[in-house]
Amino acid sequence: MMLEVTVGNIRVNCHFFCEEQVEFDIDPRDVRDEEDFEVIADFMSILADATGKPAILTHENIADAVILMMQPRA
Repeated sequence: MMLEVTVGNIRVNCHFFCEEQVEFDIDPRDVRDEEDFEVIADFMSILADATGKPAILTHENIADAVILMMQPRA
């Protein structure tokens, strides 16, 4: 199952492979400037706050290659 949403000008694909995790993917070419980066960081912060869990951006298929991590705010 997949859901596609638009965050700013960036298409975000949401995948539901298992109950414990929701996976999102973006095309890195869509992040063209600092404003696009901020949109993704804000989206990740909202997800982290809503779930109470870290939102982690990694390289595709390399879970240990963390690019950005947003922690939930207390």
